[in-house]
Amino acid sequence: MALLANTRSHFTTIADFIANLDKKALHLFRDILLYCDQMGLIGKEMFAIDGCKLPSNASKELRVARADFEKKAAKMKTSKGVIQGYDGVATVGSKHQIVVYAEAWGEAQEHDLLKPMEEGTAENFEAIGDKDIFSKTRLTTDNGFHNEKNMEMPAEKGIDGYVADNQFRKHDPLLRDRDRYKELHRKERARFEGGSGLFKVDEITFAGDLSHAICSTGKKLYRSGTNIDDGKFLSHRFKGPKSASLPCKLRTLCLRKPEKTEIRQVAFFHGRSGKGKNTFTEKMKRKIDSAVGRFFYSKRLGTIEPVFAKICSTIGLDRFKMRGKTKNNSQWLMFCMLHNLKKIHQFGPGLCLKPLKRKKIARN
Repeated sequence: MALLANTRSHFTTIADFIANLDKKALHLFRDILLYCDQMGLIGKEMFAIDGCKLPSNASKELRVARADFEKKAAKMKTSKGVIQGYDGVATVGSKHQIVVYAEAWGEAQEHDLLKPMEEGTAENFEAIGDKDIFSKTRLTTDNGFHNEKNMEMPAEKGIDGYVADNQFRKHDPLLRDRDRYKELHRKERARFEGGSGLFKVDEITFAGDLSHAICSTGKKLYRSGTNIDDGKFLSHRFKGPKSASLPCKLRTLCLRKPEKTEIRQVAFFHGRSGKGKNTFTEKMKRKIDSAVGRFFYSKRLGTIEPVFAKICSTIGLDRFKMRGKTKNNSQWLMFCMLHNLKKIHQFGPGLCLKPLKRKKIARN
């Protein structure tokens, strides 16, 4: 404003700048990434991927055609309720928390975002002259990106990945006694509130040879299947006869929907199937539960969460202010670039003392 003597640009000039910012923002982001790389700020020991869901410039009450709605912001569940906005996802280096790839997605779930984020990160580094970045860099994400397909991808590409599953906290050695206290809490709450009134699974008695079972009312349940493989677990199945189940006066205490369910059925799980032991999900569980796996995964939280805190709180991106994915993605890139520039200012004091050794950057 000082150089222009407080002359303000016309709103059409600003609108044109925003409308054509997407490709320019990507090239500028890669230029800054090149600076960070040559100054040794990235490190390349480990990258963490995560998302930050923010509301956008849209109304929840908007009523439009489906084709138009797919172009607008997504409705997504957050810790602060349901919002209509975008998920700003970023890949962050562990050394100085440099954002190496960023993109805003109008997706309520993150399951389908791991592959495009990995590919986008690799493309950015290839553009600045560093091919096959994941041959030497570990990758960590939280359970929001976890499913069987995503666990297969790192294995096929040879990526050293660490992705938590939805039950990660339950098989943490530090929380091994949580179920005991949880059960005590459940019983105390049931006594206080009266409970659901239904019989519990642990009130069923199984014969030693698993030939039959005895239900809560003392009636016999006959075995209806042996070593049934559902793809993950092996189980013996038991069910009661209609002659005993239908006239039972305690059906309302045994079945959740007695008006629709005729007989009581019970499954006794006794192990994982061969297929269940060899799924990519189970392999990832064993990997992340190892001492090495927990050591590297423990670095994820301190790598990426401070970045979102700085962008959203310190820099001030409390919501996406544009309309449409393209413009909001440009805004997300600009804020991530500002974060990286602050990191250069903080950790790269020698920037002005030596010329930048530029590499040929691909311009798509």
